[in-house]
Amino acid sequence: MSILLRHLSKLNLKKPKDALKNQSVRLSQTPPYLTIGFWLKEDSLHLYDPVKEETIKISDKTLPEELNTLELQGISHGWGLFMDQNDSSVVRISDFFLPSASKSSPKITLLPPMCPLPDYKLESVKKVSMSTYPDQEDEECVIAVKFMGFQLSLCVPGRDSEWTNIVTPFEYFHNNSSLTYSKRDKSFYMLAPGSRFLASWHIHSKNWDYPKFHELQFHNIPRFWRSEWQLLDSCAKTEHLLEAPSGECFLVKWYGESLPCVFNEKETIYYKTNRFMVFRQEEASKDGVRSMCYTEDIGDICIFLGDNEPFCVQASSCPGLKPNSIYFMGYGFGVYDLATKTTQELGDKGLPGSVFACPYWIPPVFL
Repeated sequence: MSILLRHLSKLNLKKPKDALKNQSVRLSQTPPYLTIGFWLKEDSLHLYDPVKEETIKISDKTLPEELNTLELQGISHGWGLFMDQNDSSVVRISDFFLPSASKSSPKITLLPPMCPLPDYKLESVKKVSMSTYPDQEDEECVIAVKFMGFQLSLCVPGRDSEWTNIVTPFEYFHNNSSLTYSKRDKSFYMLAPGSRFLASWHIHSKNWDYPKFHELQFHNIPRFWRSEWQLLDSCAKTEHLLEAPSGECFLVKWYGESLPCVFNEKETIYYKTNRFMVFRQEEASKDGVRSMCYTEDIGDICIFLGDNEPFCVQASSCPGLKPNSIYFMGYGFGVYDLATKTTQELGDKGLPGSVFACPYWIPPVFL
């Protein structure tokens, strides 16, 4: 009996220790941050915390000389894609913007030179998406870069000596939807203008030149007065496909209303978020058709939209985040409550200036 009691005692002592360890891991998770600029004179990185509504400053954050002359083109999973504007053969990715990255020696990976499609010129980079963190040992990372126009380029860092260039089935304009990766489907997705069709490229496809197409059918669309539809039709609109941690798929339509204002004593136009419309993909899909159902309840989920690949975060995993909401930087800066259809502008406490140098959201990371 004494041997059994000693054995049970050891088990009981072990559980609190493990629980404490797991708790410490949860407490070390950062909130989603917004990158708002890097100041070389200060050698510091500024990140905006939407929970505290203030800026944090990571001091002694030195931009490596290898990246100093390059321009940031986009961010996915917190990793930035850097390119030389005058020499497309110089391409790098780095974890520099991650709070968990080394201050003095961030990870930098060389990528193959960028080349245009035949009979095309290399346009500006519009979106960057990665299948996973590039430094994962147990999972291969595929990087997708979407340029203005028709070009989509993909490569596997450390394996490919050149990019695979694809002619997309539809042109990508400035106000088109974002490029996004589905972990559930292991595919990159891009919405056609108007979001009636969806093109996908599976990361293990033997021929990336031929995407798979999906028709989207929308249901349960809310009823508006004619004047409301006319206002929405006059708005600038972007469309975003994204995937929740649970694997649920959402499509977000983002409407920005144009308003006149005076800036530096000159009349100009700025865009303010009018509303969002969220559609949840129903589980059943037949013959390539996906049913998208309008919803105003996404539960314990926050959506983050900016210049980067959109993503979702469980609000309960990061105390202080507002569930059933969309945090956005683009047509204004704020958080939109889907249930009440109201926007709360995020404060500018601690912001170094009124201009956001590189407004990219970074998902939570463990420190």
